[in-house]
Amino acid sequence: PLPDSKPFTDMFVPGSIACEEMDCVRLFGETVPFGRLTFEDEQADLKIGIEIGDDMQRPSPAAADLILSGADIICNTGSAQELAGSCAARRNMIKDFTDRSCAGYVFASAGIGESVADAVFGGHSIIADQGDIIMDFSNPSLTDTVVAYAARTGTPFLSGTTNMTPEQHESLAKLAQNIPVIWASNYSLGINLFMHILPQVKAALPDWDIEITETHHNKKVDAPSGTAKSLADAIDPDGEYERVYGRSGNCGERTKREIGLHALRGGTVTGEHRVDFFGNDEVFEITHKADSRQILVDGAIAAARKLVDKEPGLYTMETLLFG
Repeated sequence: PLPDSKPFTDMFVPGSIACEEMDCVRLFGETVPFGRLTFEDEQADLKIGIEIGDDMQRPSPAAADLILSGADIICNTGSAQELAGSCAARRNMIKDFTDRSCAGYVFASAGIGESVADAVFGGHSIIADQGDIIMDFSNPSLTDTVVAYAARTGTPFLSGTTNMTPEQHESLAKLAQNIPVIWASNYSLGINLFMHILPQVKAALPDWDIEITETHHNKKVDAPSGTAKSLADAIDPDGEYERVYGRSGNCGERTKREIGLHALRGGTVTGEHRVDFFGNDEVFEITHKADSRQILVDGAIAAARKLVDKEPGLYTMETLLFG
């Protein structure tokens, strides 16, 4: 459905029936599948159902038909329900549905001025109690709710949410007393190898000046990136160096006990991180460039497969990959 400010069932009028079986419609001159849509990934042994609009208050909602068709996860990319102010009630209905159906339900809702494609930043994702792992890449405003859900269900928890508060990181540590938990600012295998070797470089070049520069697309809202902060922590895990976030004006000479962090924003850059070690008459530079976000997906899946077999505890990519 297209984003609107009223429930989808009140708004869907521009199409016309294009097939006798009523399984597709004509919309804006195109034939569009409509109704029960399922897609199967044989390699992942996963069947996904796509819900066009929804009315979960019906005795037999459309999602129930998809479950009977064998769907493991139901995806709904509607937006009207959140804009209509029924977000909390919707989440409760979805939780109840997943409990009863032994399936996952992903409801991604866009806010005013957003598109459904941006739902990874502003939407809601709810996974069935029966899932093997919870993977949360939303934003800090949802962290408390997702952590509480993981605690209630006892499901292993993987988080990639950045810019969380110290209290929220403490909640992950508390959660890890009972279930396996991992948090990472970046799940790229290359970035984590980067962080793995930085302490070795720092030990070999103890008196060199260190600067970190990160570059991202012009839509990124936080700076510096969580990955840049993690690189600094890998170099200085005990916090002995002052973090200097950019320099301006008469800031004085650079000291030996500081790490500079700098953020560049522009265009569509997926992500680039560089650490420079400055010595006398020479510079040692390490750079990681990401061409797409697929590397984050691949790394997160690799981490999830390892995490589900672990004992309760708070893990890092360092301990999972190199521990």
